[in-house]
Amino acid sequence: MSGYVSHIILLPQSADWPWYEALRPYIERYKVTITKSADDAGSFYGARHTVTIVQPPGAWPDGIIPFFQQRYPHARLDYLLVQDVNDLRRVVSRRLEEGRRYGRRLLGPFGEPPAGPSTYDSHILLLPHGSDWRWYEAVREYVLHFRVTVAQSADDAGSFHGRNHVVTAVVYPGAWGGDDIIAWLQERYPQAQTQRIAVESPEALSRRLKARVVHEDRFGQGEPYEEVVPPEEARPFRMRWPLDPALITRYGPPWAAFSRHFAASPWDYRPYLPGHEGLDFLAPHGEVVYACADGIVAQLDRDPSHLSQPGRFPYGFFVRIRHTHGDETYETLYAHLSEVLVDPNAQVSAGQPIGRVGATGRTTGPHLHLNLKRLGRPPEGYPYPPGYPSGTLLDPLRYLEWPDGWVLTPDEELPHLYGVHEDYEGPEDERKAGYLMEQAGVRGYILW
Repeated sequence: MSGYVSHIILLPQSADWPWYEALRPYIERYKVTITKSADDAGSFYGARHTVTIVQPPGAWPDGIIPFFQQRYPHARLDYLLVQDVNDLRRVVSRRLEEGRRYGRRLLGPFGEPPAGPSTYDSHILLLPHGSDWRWYEAVREYVLHFRVTVAQSADDAGSFHGRNHVVTAVVYPGAWGGDDIIAWLQERYPQAQTQRIAVESPEALSRRLKARVVHEDRFGQGEPYEEVVPPEEARPFRMRWPLDPALITRYGPPWAAFSRHFAASPWDYRPYLPGHEGLDFLAPHGEVVYACADGIVAQLDRDPSHLSQPGRFPYGFFVRIRHTHGDETYETLYAHLSEVLVDPNAQVSAGQPIGRVGATGRTTGPHLHLNLKRLGRPPEGYPYPPGYPSGTLLDPLRYLEWPDGWVLTPDEELPHLYGVHEDYEGPEDERKAGYLMEQAGVRGYILW
């Protein structure tokens, strides 16, 4: 079989390292890819794609040929029928001696691969350099469904020397410095086939690629489709950040040196963290705190008489806002405020000022404590306090929308942000608020 384009060896899941060693001379001569996943072996859509199946007794109890006939009909199947690993060595040696990559009889193909710009070996989705997490989230379903590689480097995308290589370039306002990325690719990498997807936003890109998935149309050759728009309720709950982003990343001395000390080794205090429910933001006294999402003020405390009793009122001045999203209800809590700027039962909008950073309650320094809860039925038999709103405490970091242009790893690059990043089903324990680091032997500006 001459003129092959792609070739993968499929080993059974039970194969261990001696099986790989037995195949080593064959792999080195013919530059073959090896896998233990039948889906990985079949999903490559190169022209004349061949899968060599290593089949000892009992390797594929459900039948491997019907699997490929149904799911990957474009693939040719080559068999290595062996009894054990020693038999595999003998078969491989015989093929090498005879100079045969494949066996004398191939099965398939049983059908044709999906249509593309032309027959293709490889496909890269090119995002503009600096694209934030929203763009990656927008392409995730498409990438996983069609097994597409994602790149942000035009050189990396174009320089892949597959025989039939396709680059799908995403273009949005301000991307590529205003240059024509397709013309750039065609000039420097003429061997690559190129395709442009022009969109205005991550949401628009997500809708367009979801439609391609629904229609099994990798390259959008059937566009325009009837637009596939998920219902609003199906979108995940999202929140804006409760402080000015500049405070989170650039809050200066004396806090910077102090916070870096803890950010360098945050897990030193892990034994003391269970029960701290949310995220804390170091911020100067008096900075404005904003509502994270639209909602109604469900509870607040601005009673000055409570400030002298931090043991009884550890949150100090706080605001609790209730948010409805589809069939679910969430609550956000903003604690240790110096001032409350809203009234009970008031309707608030995302980004509306609701208070100011302070150090009220059980704390020794100004910061904002934020937590998030999804209301609902309590765990079976869990001893909630009478009248306490039950639900699941959530990690707010999973729901906060990163501001435009942010591409940060929170644990490593937000030195003024602290929290326990895991969901916890149970009631809030206000007694633990504000002094966990004090228990750990920390003194000075409080973090928790």
